[in-house]
Amino acid sequence: MSFRILSIDGGGIRGIIPAALLQQLEADLGDRRLCDVFDIIAGTSTGSIIAAGLAIGKRASELLQLYEGQSDNALADESHVFKKWAGSSWNWFPYSEYRDPLYTASGIRSLLNTRLGNATMQSVKTRLLITAIDGQARTPRVFDSLEPTHQPLLLRDICTASSAAPVYFPGYQMRFEDNERVFFDGGMAANNPSTLAVGRAIKAGELPQDMTLVSMGTGSSGKGFPLGGCIDRGGFFWMRHLINWMFDMSSHHAEDLVRCWLPLDQYYRWQIPLTLANDKLDDCSKTNLDNLKLDASNYRGQDLPRWNRMVDCLKTAKNKAFTLDGVWDSEFTAVDMDGSEETYNDKVQITSSGNAYKGVTTDQTAEITYTFEGELKYPILTGKWRSSKRPFDGVFQFRIMADDVLRLEGRWIGSANVDLNYGRWVLTKPFGT
Repeated sequence: MSFRILSIDGGGIRGIIPAALLQQLEADLGDRRLCDVFDIIAGTSTGSIIAAGLAIGKRASELLQLYEGQSDNALADESHVFKKWAGSSWNWFPYSEYRDPLYTASGIRSLLNTRLGNATMQSVKTRLLITAIDGQARTPRVFDSLEPTHQPLLLRDICTASSAAPVYFPGYQMRFEDNERVFFDGGMAANNPSTLAVGRAIKAGELPQDMTLVSMGTGSSGKGFPLGGCIDRGGFFWMRHLINWMFDMSSHHAEDLVRCWLPLDQYYRWQIPLTLANDKLDDCSKTNLDNLKLDASNYRGQDLPRWNRMVDCLKTAKNKAFTLDGVWDSEFTAVDMDGSEETYNDKVQITSSGNAYKGVTTDQTAEITYTFEGELKYPILTGKWRSSKRPFDGVFQFRIMADDVLRLEGRWIGSANVDLNYGRWVLTKPFGT
């Protein structure tokens, strides 16, 4: 299939499972970077950290080290990331258990500062989606690298927001859309972000029959409580269990939805049964980490034919990026609301940064600067053109006859006024003729 999506669940330290599987996938694909394989990478909570790292070009093997404790800044370093508040212990019953989260955010902030640095959503090499909960609006939030207002945001801030699981970590305050907001773990709404990724792809013009979805879970124990073991339990008992169950139910719901949209040969869900490891989100003992990796390896080995089919699907070339270099010689007509037409005979230059210029040649500066907010996937260009003078909004259709030919002659069909134009781009003359 021509359009590939990678989705990575949340799950705390159990993120070592998708990290290990993705390291193997990278090796099976000839050591290709996964940002060069997938058109969209989506992640939640611990999955957001992996997704962000992959999207800026990091190797899966490097991200695996975050969980294995093979570096100075590793999730498995309990004294670093899972750092308890002073006096806080789940083995006792102090007042602070109700007042404070289990762990401070200083450890994970330090880790993300080191690993992601000053990279922003605009730094990514493929489309990136990260989920969180907006505490003020009490709604899910999807951070999208194609959204202009999201592009200046630091990846380390977004990942901290997506990983702020209630009970475990404090909410994360950051400036967003000119307001200070507090965010919480996206797993409460979309622990498995695959449905969001598929939905965004469809909105961009992709067809479900053209998609391949690789969805990485963080393991499931399948163990419930014995009959009568939870009927009369109180709030203290449920503090941890409720969060874990909320994440699990969110993942199961997303899995059921995706199975309604995509057939089995397009949907590769890897949710590992935890037979050796436990399902705690914060058990970073060496024994548990080793067991998590072993559970992942054993499960892949038991379903190796399906794994190999997935690898074969991913070996074809990735779709074209959502920005282009080159000049389009364009002729188009804007059709006004009253039916009148205005014809433009201009060159449009699209640079690798995603900026488009109307009325320029290769050696002059544009009078009107258009910024394209969207993505390019053969054969449809979708998104919004905006400028301070004359914005456009619509779907741009085109064809590519050769990779090095970026010229078209076409016609803008739709409505137009001084504030906003709606319509679509239709070719009137093929490339190279």
